Amino acid sequence: MSAIFDILIFSLILSLILTLLTKFLTNQKEVKATKQKVASFKTQIKEARKSGNSEEIKRLSNEMFKASKGQFKYSTKSMFVSMIVVLIAFSWLQSNYDKITVNFPQQTNATNSAEGVFKYKGENHTVETGVGQEVYVDKKLYKLSEFIPIDDVYLKPSMDAGKPIFTIHAAKAPYEIPYIGSYLSWFWLYLLITFPSTLIFRKLLDVE
Repeated sequence: MSAIFDILIFSLILSLILTLLTKFLTNQKEVKATKQKVASFKTQIKEARKSGNSEEIKRLSNEMFKASKGQFKYSTKSMFVSMIVVLIAFSWLQSNYDKITVNFPQQTNATNSAEGVFKYKGENHTVETGVGQEVYVDKKLYKLSEFIPIDDVYLKPSMDAGKPIFTIHAAKAPYEIPYIGSYLSWFWLYLLITFPSTLIFRKLLDVE
């Protein structure tokens, strides 16, 4: 399977798991009741501001704050378990789709143009440092500013202590995304997938 498909399926499954954890580790009735209280206090505060009743605004604000604290209390357990699940999931994504280091022979290093090797999905790829801001991958010359297509991903080369290192970008967007760019790492793909999917799962499973 391609990297983008792997991350898509993984992100959807993780989103579903986190939604289920929220559903079964929180008292949904209490959470819904607390949300309704908070919404009611907001409406009352809005009305009190219109009438200029500062004492009533202060009282309602304190009551709303207490209700909000209760809402957080009901969510603490699910938040803690979800955090552990997310950390485990992120560790897996990082180990597979974050950075690739190049192995060079012990007797030489990258600065004297020794040929290094990195492995992606079981296949070896050769690497040599070029002149200045250049690097050879599988005997083909690239600039460090370029994204290098390898199998189903794009690699962004950089230098670390004189040796090349590659950052994996799992997909290329058809257009430039503000503040992100065209090439998407696993992290941005995860966010772009989980935000809408979590909203959908919460709606389908009636989770607050």
